[in-house]
Amino acid sequence: NSHNWSILVYDKAGNSNQSATRTFNLDSTPPTITVHSPSNTTFVQDNLDLTVTADEGVSTWIYSFNSGATNNTFTPNTTISNQEGSTTLTVYANDSANNIAIVNVAFTGHLCGASLTSDTNITGSLTGNKTCFSIGANHITVNGQGNTITKIGLSGTKYGINVSNDNNITIKNVKIYNFSNQIYALSMTNSTLQNNTFDSSTISSGEAIYLDSSDFNRIISNNISTFGSTASGIYLETSDDGVIENNTVRTTGSVAYGVDITTSLRNNFTSNNV
Repeated sequence: NSHNWSILVYDKAGNSNQSATRTFNLDSTPPTITVHSPSNTTFVQDNLDLTVTADEGVSTWIYSFNSGATNNTFTPNTTISNQEGSTTLTVYANDSANNIAIVNVAFTGHLCGASLTSDTNITGSLTGNKTCFSIGANHITVNGQGNTITKIGLSGTKYGINVSNDNNITIKNVKIYNFSNQIYALSMTNSTLQNNTFDSSTISSGEAIYLDSSDFNRIISNNISTFGSTASGIYLETSDDGVIENNTVRTTGSVAYGVDITTSLRNNFTSNNV
């Protein structure tokens, strides 16, 4: 807003004089800000890029989650922690005249510990000290898109992905490291594990893929490495009528089997490198 001002002076005799008129502008307009990332989508990863721009200089940038009591100042552009579930990110920009702009971005986040009940694309790297994902519904595809899930810490039995009593599950293109079992499936049927990397280089026992009472499944074109003394690559227990094809399995343990089969029937093994 534009304002004019001048000074008018009178002496004791009533004579007057007026200064030249001056103009000043009062800034009452907040900056226009754009949040380029994160966007209104689903993020399955530990950290998010917070990328913002403004149409003028900003003195202070602040963000918070879900109208929380904690406001975090930041300097663009930066990395923030993902949040589990439906989340609203609020970004504030304060210019030099103390005008404040506010933008909200809604997104969905998943971290290790989540139950997946719909098709899921893993969008970045994940770490956790517990089972990363449990499958919570039938007919789900988990596409790792080449991203990694890594267990931190050595204590306890933890699974990279846990499937229990589900059918028509596809897990593909994911790299899973150092869980007790990279995949543990109990009573999983008509499902596919394809084009994954399973590596348990810090685990002394346990199987990269463990199918328990799981029939009519396909294990295809996976790269499997174990290094513990009793860490087997693929373990089939009471699991029948499967297809195990084009997998590469490496084990170095003295009693670690590439493929360990217990009371399992009619499984078809083709072109595996063990």
